[in-house]
Amino acid sequence: NFGAKSVKEMENVFVDLASKERRNHILIGEGIDSGGHMFPGKAGKSVFPEQWSADKIMHEVSDIATDPSVVWVNQKGVQGALFTKKGDAARWVTDTVRDGVEIRVVIEPAGAGIITAFPRSGPGVIFNP
Repeated sequence: NFGAKSVKEMENVFVDLASKERRNHILIGEGIDSGGHMFPGKAGKSVFPEQWSADKIMHEVSDIATDPSVVWVNQKGVQGALFTKKGDAARWVTDTVRDGVEIRVVIEPAGAGIITAFPRSGPGVIFNP
């Protein structure tokens, strides 16, 4: 019974709302210049703190994506629009802090959901040359 679990029992329960493809992109990456932000990370990429597991990273990204207090900005076009003038799903971006780490998250609220995420700064964040 989910309702009967204590807060302590729920501490290590992680939520991941990204598709398998987007999770792989954020954590491992594909190709030379695409994704790969889980420690040790890909060359030329910012990397989440070493102690952050894949599940923790995706949980924080999912938490940001669903947090009603987060301020989102459209990457292109009219602010708050769900679609571009061409009819494509609009992408929204935010830079939000979780556990001291500033994370950029990009979503398509009327499309594919979570698109990408990466750490921008904070304790344990490194930048691979």
